[in-house]
Amino acid sequence: MEKPLQPLYDDDHCEVSREVFWGQKELGQDLGITAVHVGDLLRSVGLLMPEAKDATPEALDSKAAVYVTVKTAEGFHRYPRWNKDLVLGPLAQALRGMPKPLPRNRPQAKQPKNVTNSGQSLVERVTMLERRLETLERAVWGTTAKP
Repeated sequence: MEKPLQPLYDDDHCEVSREVFWGQKELGQDLGITAVHVGDLLRSVGLLMPEAKDATPEALDSKAAVYVTVKTAEGFHRYPRWNKDLVLGPLAQALRGMPKPLPRNRPQAKQPKNVTNSGQSLVERVTMLERRLETLERAVWGTTAKP
């Protein structure tokens, strides 16, 4: 017999719906990828802080993320949950641009990349940055218009 899931509460002590706000594991299951890859995608669209597990201020302001607290055997644990209606679209789009997870076991993956040795032309790098910016703007503002 499965134990029922513990309720989730936000910072204002209000219960958070598990049907609306998903964790990275649930987002990954829906997208067919790992929770770690979801984290990489959340970072790529500017919803998760680089090299951290914290939601960005933009994600919190746009209500794409809320922090929840859950009681575990080790005590209370606080982490971000994601509004699936606001993040699944940008994540799916980012997944098309980054279908493979970032390397985790290579030390150079954490070092800043030397732009001159990236293997991409300046035009390709600018185009990629523009796409990432558009994805972030859509996630934050909910716009679909292109310039």
